[in-house]
Amino acid sequence: METRPYIRWELLDDFMTQAFVKLGVPYEDAKICSDVLMESDQIGRASCRERV
Repeated sequence: METRPYIRWELLDDFMTQAFVKLGVPYEDAKICSDVLMESDQIGRASCRERV
């Protein structure tokens, strides 16, 4: 049984984009950053490397 919460893709995308915008990133760049991070997560790629 899945125990992680489900968050709609569109809601997460809007949240991430607005977070970048609040940090001073221009909207179009914020949208690109959000899209890249979400797509990489969806295919299973980490956005940062873990130290071993």
